Amino acid sequence: MKNRIVLILSFLFIAIRIFSQEVELSKQKFFPDSLLLKSNNNFSNNSGSINVSHYLQCNQTWSNNQLGNCSNATICSDGCALVCATMILTTNGIGLDPGMLNNWLNSNNGYANGCLIKWDIAATYPRSTTNYIGTANYSLSTMRNEIDNGNPIIINVILPNNLNHFILVKGYQNSGININDFIVLDPLKYTETNLSSYTIASNPALRLFHNVSPTWTITINNPSGGETWYKGTDYQINWSSQGCTTPLKIELYKGSVMIPPQITTNAPLSGSVTFNPSPSLENGSDYRIAVSEKAENGIAYNFSNSFTITSPTSSIDNDTWDKIPTRFFLYQNYPNPFNPITRIRYSVPKSGFVAISLFDLSGKEVKKLVSEVKPVGYYDLIINGDKLSSGVYYCKLRSDSFVKTIKIVLIK
Repeated sequence: MKNRIVLILSFLFIAIRIFSQEVELSKQKFFPDSLLLKSNNNFSNNSGSINVSHYLQCNQTWSNNQLGNCSNATICSDGCALVCATMILTTNGIGLDPGMLNNWLNSNNGYANGCLIKWDIAATYPRSTTNYIGTANYSLSTMRNEIDNGNPIIINVILPNNLNHFILVKGYQNSGININDFIVLDPLKYTETNLSSYTIASNPALRLFHNVSPTWTITINNPSGGETWYKGTDYQINWSSQGCTTPLKIELYKGSVMIPPQITTNAPLSGSVTFNPSPSLENGSDYRIAVSEKAENGIAYNFSNSFTITSPTSSIDNDTWDKIPTRFFLYQNYPNPFNPITRIRYSVPKSGFVAISLFDLSGKEVKKLVSEVKPVGYYDLIINGDKLSSGVYYCKLRSDSFVKTIKIVLIK
């Protein structure tokens, strides 16, 4: 009996050691200490570099999804090749993430032996055109030529314990003649690193994708980038698209974060929508408009260039703006001089007819801006000088017995 207990305990000890080794092996593959540190490499002297969308295989919403048909593999544990393929596709405007590509490959015979990616199938992702060149022998000159032509490269490397891993080479510094010149994005690392920090697989094949492009287009005409939009003022977002499915959704982003609520989720393929920045928005110059397909599996999207949203600049502060005005007033426009857009605020202390017009130096009325009954409140007025000549103009407000004139200057 004692011998049987000793034997059982021995088997348990061996099993625990094996399990611990497997766990440690997994940690060494995916979470060695070096992966937890940010790269200290300096790539400030890049000779060639591609702006690649960097995805990570772990700590994402889809990281624990089963990879292909392998019940013991997830995107986090074994999805490095999948993530590298996703990076190449998204860099060229194909809207997807590793979870979406994994689902599509699983439904379209995109995996061999359960969870080994078929690169040529990945290149046929719907609504895109991609020429999968296949593999090429490893050489620094081949990688340099590919990067010069705008093509990131997927390469096979070896991690500790002789474990295979895929990384993406996105650029090089100096002349690209040494292995430590090449810039790498690793699905396991948050920052760029250096190819020389890896062990290159024996006779590795470079995975090459050429001429990657979507079969759809979304163009955001306004904002075009660089504008200043003031809180509490109406602006027009204008877009057009081809090859997309309706409806589209329009969203506001600050940096990489979507600011709720969505501007609209029922937009046509081409058109415009009025957007009035909320006073609660943080002032900033990194706002962007996103236009994308609303469908859950939609892949078409585009971002505008960055523009600024800020509080109005005038002789009244935001606290005053929230109060009931006590007098008629026409505030000085901002900016002044302007080209071609400027903004004027005015206040109405009691409901009544308000007329605001623009006059040239000869006294001729060139533009009627307001001519209606206005309730009590503060108002914003946008003047677009696109169709006006450069020069000095006078803006006049009339209501009851009140008259106020300001001088504005248009410089083109």
